[in-house]
Amino acid sequence: MDAVVGVVVEYTIGPILHQLGYLFRYNGNIKKLQEKHRTLETTKDTVQILVSQDKGKGNAIFNEVTKWLDNVKEVSDMTKQNEELNPSCFNFVKRHQLSRKAKKMVEDIAELINEGRQFNKDNIDYPVPSSDINCPTIPTDYQIIESRTLLVENIKDALANPNVNKLGVCGMAGVGKTSLLNEVKKLVLESNLFDRVIQVEVGQSKNVIDIQEEIRGALNMQCGKITASLLQTHITERKENILFMFDDLWKDYDLEKEFGIPCRSESRTEGCKILMTSRSRHTLTNQMNIEKLFELNSLTKKESWKFFIAIVGECVEDGYIQQIAKDIVNECGGLPIALKIMAKALKEKRVEIWKDALKKLKNPVVVNTAGVSDQLYSCLQFSYDSIENGLQKMGREGKVQKEID
Repeated sequence: MDAVVGVVVEYTIGPILHQLGYLFRYNGNIKKLQEKHRTLETTKDTVQILVSQDKGKGNAIFNEVTKWLDNVKEVSDMTKQNEELNPSCFNFVKRHQLSRKAKKMVEDIAELINEGRQFNKDNIDYPVPSSDINCPTIPTDYQIIESRTLLVENIKDALANPNVNKLGVCGMAGVGKTSLLNEVKKLVLESNLFDRVIQVEVGQSKNVIDIQEEIRGALNMQCGKITASLLQTHITERKENILFMFDDLWKDYDLEKEFGIPCRSESRTEGCKILMTSRSRHTLTNQMNIEKLFELNSLTKKESWKFFIAIVGECVEDGYIQQIAKDIVNECGGLPIALKIMAKALKEKRVEIWKDALKKLKNPVVVNTAGVSDQLYSCLQFSYDSIENGLQKMGREGKVQKEID
């Protein structure tokens, strides 16, 4: 009889008490979650400092580190959402749900903390091999295109001018604005024109706080809640000659009030210089009030062909494919990114695929995205379809192989 009672308790009363425990330990579980979250944020700040330092050296960050930071952000967002919920002590269902979720999140956060503490300066990044200028298979726009090299030099000279403090680069999507900034950054650092260059990708989705956090990371600042005032104090106290690069602006920002950047001006001899890019001339000249504008135009036919064959290789020497290749290059509209996408997608492919690519480019998909040409969209679509087809083929081959085995 005692054995029967024991079984009944084990399978009925036990689970009930276990679930009630989430209610009784609600405050404790929430407090543990908050404490663990604070420890996680401290660990994240330490890792983020290492990442920022290594990016500043031009090194690449291991995927495991990037994935860990993404997971931390996701867990932090969930924790903050939980903190905003404070159900009444009589709302047993909600308190049970939150308590149970908090307990599980404490375990997940503990794992993230342990993972984060394994990262150090020796396992967080790796050096990016420098490109060989004479290597024809992995070129950059600036190694083989003279007009781009000249533009980079002109921007560097403008940045060296003490009377020019805010510069802008305007160009449509795919024309190479981000690549241009990367080359300018390398050149001004090699020339010791600035002590530090901080490059921020703005885009449409980032808000002011996101941009402030990115600047804080680049400056290796260790503090709690970041504000424009704290950023300005930190930047001023550093007394460094800093160039800020803001890539892909879609609207106007007050750089000093929102990001704490003390910009140089006629009335202020000390401060930072700014280099911005945008698809919109209006954004740069009328809203951001730049002092000098550079326009980044599409490549000429000669430059486009030179750039394309440097990537795609010797296969275009065949007379038949060569004509198709020239037609494809013309359809890319002189956009470096479109040329690069098509060259990489078509390299060492059968002539039928080249024909199919040309056919699709001649009948581009019409898009209504500001600054994005139909040619560029079609190139991206072709590349995506090629990847999808490749994955599907791999899946089919894997299935056949499994059946053979």
